[in-house]
Amino acid sequence: MDIMRRWGAVESDFLRFYSISNPLEYPWRKFMNNLSNLPVDKSIFYAPMYNAYMNDEEYNSSASSSQPKKGWWKQELDQIRNRRRPRSTMSLDSFVKQSGGKIKKI
Repeated sequence: MDIMRRWGAVESDFLRFYSISNPLEYPWRKFMNNLSNLPVDKSIFYAPMYNAYMNDEEYNSSASSSQPKKGWWKQELDQIRNRRRPRSTMSLDSFVKQSGGKIKKI
């Protein structure tokens, strides 16, 4: 369901257009009424669907650009810590050999 995946856009639109800071506290009927009456050309929630319609394409919610790529946080952490080398997986045995067996036992 797009409302759940794109909740940040829904909250942003409700604050921008209706001055409602917490849409979850709003009655369901009024919430759905306000959501369906957002201006599609100016709404953040409806923007991907509207753009797909204007470009004569089919909107695919799973290919939405608002969903981060898997493992994005590792790349962010590497960039923050100024790591240039790409990450690679290592077995536990090779890690112990590489560390010289200097692992403390608990």
